[in-house]
Amino acid sequence: MCKLIDDDRQFLKNFFAGYFNQDWTDDHNSSDEVVQQFMRDVPREGIDRLRALILNMLESDRDNEEMDIRLIRDFGCGFLPSGANLTVKEWLQSIVSILSPRSE
Repeated sequence: MCKLIDDDRQFLKNFFAGYFNQDWTDDHNSSDEVVQQFMRDVPREGIDRLRALILNMLESDRDNEEMDIRLIRDFGCGFLPSGANLTVKEWLQSIVSILSPRSE
């Protein structure tokens, strides 16, 4: 199981609670738009850090239900992947895909 240091935990909380707060749908039509907004707001180092932390979460031995609870309880996430017909792991993988650098 992956352990997060406090700084990483706070970084994830800032992303999930800040960008996916209870009002995220007021400004965005999809979770993908929220991730794209994050990418406009932070430097490349922040994008790479978030990608690495989410990959770390995906490599953990947690199941979807446990990860769903963690996103809500520990990170304050206001997005429910099940509402988009996704598992938590599928949703996190989609975030990783958006955050991944594109070859030009």
